[in-house]
Amino acid sequence: MRIILVTLFFVGMIACNNKNKSVSDGLLTMSPEKLMEKMISSSDIVLIADHHFIKDNVDYVTSLVPYFKKSGIKIFFSEFLLAKDSALIDELMMKPQFDDSLARVLSHNMLYHWGYQEYIDQMKAFWEINHLLPKTEWIRLMGSMHKLKWEIFQTDEDWSNPIKRKEWEEWDGMPYEKRWAKLIAEYSIERNQKGIVFAGLHHSTTEFHQPIVINGKFQRFEDDRMGNFLYKKYGKRVKLIALHYPWFDRSGYNGSYVIPFHGKLDSLAEKSGYPFGIFSEQQSILDSGSVYSQGFNPLDISNLCDGYIVVAPICKQKVVTVIPNFVHSGNLNESKRQEYTMRDSKFTVKSFNDSIQSWVNDIEGRLKKICELKH
Repeated sequence: MRIILVTLFFVGMIACNNKNKSVSDGLLTMSPEKLMEKMISSSDIVLIADHHFIKDNVDYVTSLVPYFKKSGIKIFFSEFLLAKDSALIDELMMKPQFDDSLARVLSHNMLYHWGYQEYIDQMKAFWEINHLLPKTEWIRLMGSMHKLKWEIFQTDEDWSNPIKRKEWEEWDGMPYEKRWAKLIAEYSIERNQKGIVFAGLHHSTTEFHQPIVINGKFQRFEDDRMGNFLYKKYGKRVKLIALHYPWFDRSGYNGSYVIPFHGKLDSLAEKSGYPFGIFSEQQSILDSGSVYSQGFNPLDISNLCDGYIVVAPICKQKVVTVIPNFVHSGNLNESKRQEYTMRDSKFTVKSFNDSIQSWVNDIEGRLKKICELKH
């Protein structure tokens, strides 16, 4: 893995060390590394926002781990690990050999269906880089997700109950998104340590307020996400880079996938190569076909984020890799605690592992469908 990690880094350096370039359709792009450098040098926290299930994006962030070290990053917050598991994560980093079994425990503690190899590889990348350095220079890998109280749900009616939903997500007496922001600030900005936050776009929005859409109709804007709370307190000391992935259509968050910005960035990638970054303030790129355009009509890329990275065009993207037998007899009870619809004895280890694969198959099918429509 050490060889792979270093190879990924230098391949990234070769691909990314281009100067800014004007392209034929009027868009100005830069290397992702140059964009990342711009964001890191002008802020204390950079949020990197993703869809979770796109292998290319997770692998790309993992390939940047050596670059994060070079750029002065001291801490990397992962949505995909629990804050309460910080001591276990530190234990993993300290081990003389990477402990794949412990890494899987950490992923399962966050969510039983987070059995994706790319997130294990990301933990290993931090172990690799840290073991090349004196301990005083290590990048700290820290979980930032709350251990949600899944056990309070027994039925679909419970899931729809706003009082139970509030209890489910409460963290130290406050909404978990607000407590999440507080955790990040406490361990980074307030300690004068530059940090990266890797999380889903809906959690990471800073100036952007997520549209709430019901039955295809815009209802309101949401402004109480983790990134919103950080931005309200620290302003431009917090920057957001969004990674390219398929969005939902205007009907809502259960709708069909669409290609962001009407495929303009994908066409550019196919013509001029990828990956590339975009500094959002420098240009206008419009979207009117996605759920995120609701309430904007259209959405401009500068409304959404400070920077945008296309690792690969949508129709070249692959889904994450499911770990075989991620759920087993030793963690079956915890899996059932997390999934109220599968607590009956008829649901077995196989049922849970099949559900993980089914989830990924659904994402893959959605990707295939929009790419078939494109062609």
